Amino acid sequence: MEEIKQNIEDKLNLNHDFDYLLILDFEATCSNDEKLSVQEIIEFPIVILDLKKNVILSEYFHTYVKPVFHPILTKFCTELTHITQDQVDEGVILEQAIQQADEFLNKMGIIDTKFAFVCCGDFDLGQCLRLETKFKKINYPKYFKQYINIKKQFPKEWYTESIIKWNKPPGMVAMLKAIKLELEGTHHSGLDDSKNIARIAQYMVKHNIVWTKEMLVKVQQDKVKEKKTKKEKKLLKQNEQQDDLKGKNNE
Repeated sequence: MEEIKQNIEDKLNLNHDFDYLLILDFEATCSNDEKLSVQEIIEFPIVILDLKKNVILSEYFHTYVKPVFHPILTKFCTELTHITQDQVDEGVILEQAIQQADEFLNKMGIIDTKFAFVCCGDFDLGQCLRLETKFKKINYPKYFKQYINIKKQFPKEWYTESIIKWNKPPGMVAMLKAIKLELEGTHHSGLDDSKNIARIAQYMVKHNIVWTKEMLVKVQQDKVKEKKTKKEKKLLKQNEQQDDLKGKNNE
């Protein structure tokens, strides 16, 4: 019996670069008939996969987030995400959500370990959090600035031709179908989607997929262009002219 247990542990002891995978899938404000000035996060979940044991932890982080620039959810958004107006009205603002997530990861002892965020695509950390925090001038922890896109790590040979009908990596539902796992909960619920993505990652570990630093995608840094006033431009031009004049006098 001990020998069997040891064999199982050895099989799970893959050479991962991380102790934990933090699966994150935001839901955000959206509309099908108008362009929003910014998409704001309205659901913020984090589900944890312990890579050493290949176990999804029962404890997770979850909060609803109150949008500020578009506080009233569209009918389209509510129907898609099943998130109600009351839920976001009673939620926290984004700064508090980020702080609470950080406190949760500290309480769980994750911060002092090797971990990586996992998202299904580039939207969540590559676009949504980055653009909203830029728009609202919010600083957020550095560890949110890189992630693994599970779509790009999911083995293509696991798909069947009937699943792939478009020229981009299939999403969560197609991945579940490919490995014959049922969708649990409600699609486009941030928490349920995070749990389902965690199940996909867990299946990948079980089938000897090793999670490495090479899989990480760095969130691009926005280049902020400094706008100069007419007065500043005039002063710069005067300084340049004075430098030119000094140069000529010294010749």
